[in-house]
Amino acid sequence: MEKHTGKLKEWLTYGSVGALISICLVGLAGGGLFYNEVYFTDLPAGTPVPSNTPIPTETATPTLTSTPPPAGPTLDASLIIGQAYDMMANDDFQGAIDLLETNLDGITDEIQRALAIQTIADLYSSQGDFQFAVVYYEQLYELQPIAYVLMQIAVNYDMAGNLLKAQEYYLKCLELYDPGFPDSDRERVKNRSDELKAVLTRATLTPVPTATPE
Repeated sequence: MEKHTGKLKEWLTYGSVGALISICLVGLAGGGLFYNEVYFTDLPAGTPVPSNTPIPTETATPTLTSTPPPAGPTLDASLIIGQAYDMMANDDFQGAIDLLETNLDGITDEIQRALAIQTIADLYSSQGDFQFAVVYYEQLYELQPIAYVLMQIAVNYDMAGNLLKAQEYYLKCLELYDPGFPDSDRERVKNRSDELKAVLTRATLTPVPTATPE
């Protein structure tokens, strides 16, 4: 399992960094929300898994609270997001999270709100706060229901050790028709889903869901 964890960290590292760079470019260009290609390393096929692998228990979803924006004119979302990027450039990642979370309720433009939510999710993920990352990726999926977001939810559940939920979202990712999702990423998601099926089946000695053949 240590090898799997290392590879999944590579997925998150390259996926989050690529996502943040793409977000910055979109924000500067004033365009719509982008689709990210995630470059993550293949997990080796047939990697043995200990037979005593425990089934992770369901963990409580973190309760998030946000501070209502001050009364007055509509927030300048571009300015706030820009300030967050400045903080990130100075390695003040927690400051960027706090700024975006505090002002999130005042960002009403759908594109800019999605941008802010994904930035928060990516930052939590990059810091190893996978449970909080999942909360924000799920919010992002409500605005951008694409396979990339489902994959991010699955990977963060995977990294948090919740293999049951990870498998659930890997399968959702595979079942969603998304022509913009690269075949190479789909194949890697399927490989990880197949590995989790083997792990969970071995642990429970009962069948677990698998992707529906196309």
